[in-house]
Amino acid sequence: HLINKDFDSGPILDQTKIKNNIFFDAEYVFKKSRECGLKLLSKNLKNIYLNKFKAKLNKKKKINYKKNITKFNTIEYKKKYSGKFFWNLIRAVHFKDNGFFIKIKNKKVKIIPKIIK
Repeated sequence: HLINKDFDSGPILDQTKIKNNIFFDAEYVFKKSRECGLKLLSKNLKNIYLNKFKAKLNKKKKINYKKNITKFNTIEYKKKYSGKFFWNLIRAVHFKDNGFFIKIKNKKVKIIPKIIK
């Protein structure tokens, strides 16, 4: 997308979809999105340079800042969670040294998952 005064909200020049899979983790999605970004840039660079492109309105209204994400990666010790919840949480945080936190009383314990393939 084009850059404007607001964060991540400029008009969209081109886009592609990545088919999701229950085994894709954040690391895979990051790498795949980088590959797709390079392909899109290669495909559109000449038209961007020549200012010959059609941009469409970016309708994205919600932006997930880190402070918003933090409340989703902290789980309460005494609360019950499903296996599906944990699997999705592990997939979401499996990238570099990211992890999730278990809050016990006033302390947080960081869990860094390792997916063995």
